[in-house]
Amino acid sequence: MNMWKVLYLVGFTPWEQTGELGAAQIGRLLAREDDSGGPAKKALDIGCGRGGHSIELARRGWQVTGIDFVPRAIKQARKRAEAAGVDIRFEVGDATELSAVAGTGYGLLMDLGCFHSLTPDQQAAYARQSAVVAEPDAALLMFTFTGETGRGMPNGIDPDKVERLFADWKLTETEPAVLPDRLSKVTGQWMRFQRQPLAS
Repeated sequence: MNMWKVLYLVGFTPWEQTGELGAAQIGRLLAREDDSGGPAKKALDIGCGRGGHSIELARRGWQVTGIDFVPRAIKQARKRAEAAGVDIRFEVGDATELSAVAGTGYGLLMDLGCFHSLTPDQQAAYARQSAVVAEPDAALLMFTFTGETGRGMPNGIDPDKVERLFADWKLTETEPAVLPDRLSKVTGQWMRFQRQPLAS
């Protein structure tokens, strides 16, 4: 059985525990993307897990789709969204096949730790698919570990490699990620990309 499926099965999901300061940072990053007025734009939560950030996006007025390849996580996400009183589409699916699972037309893509958990080939496929599902002016918010990580954790990834893979996007901002105290020896980074204009 896949490691992630086992972790959800036993209820061990430490990546969902960002801590108070981490949650405040995520809230601030999302607030920058909030759209005032007009119809709600679509947001895609990639590797949504049990839906905590999908729910936050929905509360901010986004029309949200969350995808994760672990069925148990999606089942729990649907229950949490129902309890929170928000309408979110959750789908079981692979981050390398975003358009087939989630469709297109997204104004915001959010990834809190999915990308750095993938193999290099999967990362390349994910990057290509992100451009397919995004609107021409879309933003992508991505958290990745950088540098060395501990045993059983996703490998840190060089931010320059991320930027190279996302050739259809322009890196507009970076900032160090606020991590829980238990990860005091690990570094992470938030990256914000803007979708590049489509070729004419």
